[in-house]
Formats: sequence, structure tokens, C-alpha cells
Amino acid sequence: INDEEHYDVEAVVDSRWRTYGRTKKLQLKLKWLDYSHAHDSWEPAEDQSRIRNLITDFYTKYPSKPGASEWETIVSIPEDSSGAED
Repeated sequence: INDEEHYDVEAVVDSRWRTYGRTKKLQLKLKWLDYSHAHDSWEPAEDQSRIRNLITDFYTKYPSKPGASEWETIVSIPEDSSGAED
């Protein structure tokens, strides 16, 4: 376990595309567990593999939001996707 702080995500509340130079990146606005909406933050979609279920829930509810058809190719599958416990 690394020394980085870990925050749990309660829900994905929005999505948007952002352009960085010539690269277009999908960002997800995350609602953090036990924090108010004032603390919601935009995070890179490609870093959110641990919340794939929440992303699925979001795009099921809001299929016309940015990234709905592309997110599964952007968000990588977790390295240990076997579901096995250590």
C-alpha cells in the first residue's frame, strides 16, 4: 500500500471533453463520499478504472452526456480485474 491518501467516490455527476494542445481528453466530475457537492472535482477519465460501475451507472442515466460512447475505451480495465482477493 502506498502513502497516497485514498478518497472514495460516491457518484459520477457530470462529464466533459477538455482539449490539451492537440489532445482531447474526457473528464468526469466526481462526487466524493462524505463530502458536499462543493468538493466535487473534475478528474481524468483514464484514471478512474476503480469506479467503472459508477461510470456505467452515470452513462446509463445520461446516455447523451459527453463521452458516453467512448468511455469504455478510455478508462482502462484494472490490472487485477479477476476479482481475486490477496
